[in-house]
Amino acid sequence: MLPDVKGDLPEEGSIAKALVNLLRERENHPLRASEAYRVLADHFQLDREQRNKRGSTRGELVWNYRVRAAREHLSKRKMMHRKPWNSWALTDFYFKHPGGIAFDDDGSGAEF
Repeated sequence: MLPDVKGDLPEEGSIAKALVNLLRERENHPLRASEAYRVLADHFQLDREQRNKRGSTRGELVWNYRVRAAREHLSKRKMMHRKPWNSWALTDFYFKHPGGIAFDDDGSGAEF
């Protein structure tokens, strides 16, 4: 079930969970960053305004920043890498440790 995100963007933990599930569904075929932004925005049913909202300090897209933060969270836990360059995939470490990632029921608080 998708969260109600009208007006607000999903939290990092929900994005991380969706990203892991997306890569698993794709049988871990690498996913380019630009494709991840679009596919995950579709998954969360973000409207045009949510997808194109810019941050106040650097003017970058807030949605893209949030997705990258979720990826970085997974990378720090050795679950995801950027190989080949600018493509995202789950690591061998992730697959060798099934159940090594857990999420709260609402998808927040990704833990290892």
